[in-house]
Amino acid sequence: MSKLFIATIRIRHLCHTVGPSVILAILLPFACSPTYQAAPIRPSRIILISMDTVRADRVSGYGTAQTTPVLAEISQQGALFRDFYAASTYTIPSHLSIFTGRDSTEVMLPSGKMRPDVVTLTELLAAEGYRTGAYHEGGYVSASFGFDRGFEEYIELPRIAVVGQSLDRVLGAMRAAKNQPYFLFLHTYAAHFPYGGYERYRSEYPDRNLLSDDEIEYLHELARDKKTGTTSRQTQTKILFYNHLVTKNEDMIPMDRIKLPVEFVHSPHFELDRQALLASYDERIRLIDNAIGQIRATLIELGQWEDTLLIILSDHGEAFFEHGLQQHAYIPFDEVLKVPLIISYPRVLKNASVRQIEGLTWHPDILPTIGGLVGFPLPQPMTGMDLTQVLLGNEQIPKNRMIFPSVQEGLHKPPKPRKRTTLRDGLKHIQGHVDFGDELGYLFDLRVDSEEMNNLREKHPSDFDAIANAAVRWSKTHTLNVEASRGDRPVHLSKDDHDKLRALGYIGN
Repeated sequence: MSKLFIATIRIRHLCHTVGPSVILAILLPFACSPTYQAAPIRPSRIILISMDTVRADRVSGYGTAQTTPVLAEISQQGALFRDFYAASTYTIPSHLSIFTGRDSTEVMLPSGKMRPDVVTLTELLAAEGYRTGAYHEGGYVSASFGFDRGFEEYIELPRIAVVGQSLDRVLGAMRAAKNQPYFLFLHTYAAHFPYGGYERYRSEYPDRNLLSDDEIEYLHELARDKKTGTTSRQTQTKILFYNHLVTKNEDMIPMDRIKLPVEFVHSPHFELDRQALLASYDERIRLIDNAIGQIRATLIELGQWEDTLLIILSDHGEAFFEHGLQQHAYIPFDEVLKVPLIISYPRVLKNASVRQIEGLTWHPDILPTIGGLVGFPLPQPMTGMDLTQVLLGNEQIPKNRMIFPSVQEGLHKPPKPRKRTTLRDGLKHIQGHVDFGDELGYLFDLRVDSEEMNNLREKHPSDFDAIANAAVRWSKTHTLNVEASRGDRPVHLSKDDHDKLRALGYIGN
């Protein structure tokens, strides 16, 4: 398929959605964008793996966790980015930044959909002659939000299937591609709530007084009659804890809330229960690691490993009460914002001098970096930077670089004001909100306070004010153009989409 043919299809699509004046605005940057210097050898295939909800410190190589031996091996032959941050705190905006190279606030419409006038990573790779396909698990990366743009096939599978029951299908597609250049996007919710492991925990601690099978069956009957709200607070807490550890979404007992109540934190069993949640979370991360091991083994078997650009990352992390908060979305701390990034490209990176790369990086860097490795010009102003020369060991990430992850409540939750976190040379500023525990904001020195416990706002007011002002300036210049949102309509969710988002905790019962 020629570049001209792909471009023609794209223009026809845009003419129906945004009109000819916007088309001109899209095409003009192609004429003036610099031609990116490709790596010594262009990758024959590109695989982007998004491990939804995986925080950095639960991945081998970042903290003390020994959950991901495969990722550890891959990073030792490629590169691990130690200070990589999500663009936002939940799935839609983070993936929009990954696929557009821009701050999500510039490209996400009020409906959650992607702006129709923004060219995506997938479209750029298709124009370069790569076949494009994806296996994903729906929810907030479904086609409803525009993530299918540019893909020849965008295949939705059940939750955990990409790294579980359908992994053989993924590997079969890789084999069927033979030596054709392709871009493959894989996304899984395996590490997302609920985490599984209830039976294991109950059998390990029989005196913990967890819900029995008979109680679970009875509570399901109450739920069918919409009467779980008549149970005691203690029983409701037990239900919510059980819901966190079910293996299958359909096993959850319907409740009018997802998160655990304050009583859970003050329970004498709190730390034991918290460790049970983390243990189940880690098991799901191991499942993903095992699947990536099979993907790598298949590429080696086909003689394709050396020429494959493999990018492994997460869209956001997960909080387990480190700051009294749980899950993700409206949480500004590093347990949610700091995520893994591992890049492998053996043919080019095997002789690179640096395996662990320090310096601030974030989701918008992914598209321009792939552009640098493939060698295509960027079609629009990028928020992110091309990390190609950093990967090759020729450059370092500037110490004075600033990044501005946004803190956003989920699309289908009651709205809350978007807040910014700002990082610069070891310092982290957080705009204040009552939900974060301080309405005036935070300043942390991550070099000596990686757990973000010592607020330096009053001790270092000049640093606090300087970074706070930078965040305000950034927000003013990186916002959605009013014209771009004209004609935006709410996304119509199918019953399947609605059920999947409800099971993930994004929509209430």
